Amino acid sequence: MEEFEARVLGLLAEVCGDRRVLEDPELDLYGENLLDSFGLVQLLEGLEDELGVELWLTQVKREETATPGAVVELAKRKVKIEPGKV
Repeated sequence: MEEFEARVLGLLAEVCGDRRVLEDPELDLYGENLLDSFGLVQLLEGLEDELGVELWLTQVKREETATPGAVVELAKRKVKIEPGKV
């Protein structure tokens, strides 16, 4: 697992309060009641604060945050990675 992905998943695990997100990229975050609207706001704030990924709640579709794998892909699409930064 690359460092950026590990950081995103670590933040997600913290927000969800469940380490299963680290092990199962297809875990249904909403179906398992691990992520709700408040948690999503916390996740987006954490992504911006810790990784420089700027996302507005209105820009994010539910399916883009439905699984840990989807969250990682969303963050990768939105981050501006500078060499040696993440």
